[in-house]
Amino acid sequence: PEEDTLKNADYAEVSRLMQERELVMKAGSGKVGQALLERGHHIRIDREKSLVARAARTRQVISVGDTSREPDFMPNPLLPETRSEIAVPLFIGDNVLGVLDVQDSRANRFTQSDLDVFSTLAGQIATALQNASLFEEIQRTTERLREVDRLKSEFLANMSHELRTPLNSIIGYTEIMLMGIDTRLDAETLEDVQAIYDNGQHLLRLINDVLDLAKIEAGRLELVFEDLEVGALVEEACNGTAGLLVNK
Repeated sequence: PEEDTLKNADYAEVSRLMQERELVMKAGSGKVGQALLERGHHIRIDREKSLVARAARTRQVISVGDTSREPDFMPNPLLPETRSEIAVPLFIGDNVLGVLDVQDSRANRFTQSDLDVFSTLAGQIATALQNASLFEEIQRTTERLREVDRLKSEFLANMSHELRTPLNSIIGYTEIMLMGIDTRLDAETLEDVQAIYDNGQHLLRLINDVLDLAKIEAGRLELVFEDLEVGALVEEACNGTAGLLVNK
């Protein structure tokens, strides 16, 4: 019934309130509606000579039976014969989402029954607008998350590369010291250098694990299953954390 009532009118459009400042047309009937959409038709909410803007500002249904006697009527060059107009605000709770505007070339065209029908239809349109807005927000959030994820992976890859370069140098020098190529080390110093070497290797593995995160997300990580000597793992963990226990 609501659709039939709209079809009997000469023109109908739905405008969306954007940032509480401007009513932007989102849908319109017939060739006039298509032309206005292509032009990006919009109205500032503070515009005085506009029944649509007044409906959004006052949050009330505006019904005019004879536009020639209405000072706030804003003529549309594409609808020169408009004589009746109804502007119905679109509500969700206390929030105005936009306005349903219906126009006709006959004076006193709309009855109270039409007003009731348009008010019911306005509620349905408001729900559809809110759902569309939520969907658009979900899409924007998804895009932002994808960009954040891309930047994170890029950062981890760059960071890991920059860390590995000096770390490999440290490991290389400690290997030379452990081999005694440059000089012979006493037992106590040798033990300290061995700890530096072991912890360097441990840090290198951690950095490689960070790089593996990017491989996991890209679905390119290959798992290799093998037996593990638990005792050696415990000893490695003890050696790696021994420095933390000093003076504790």
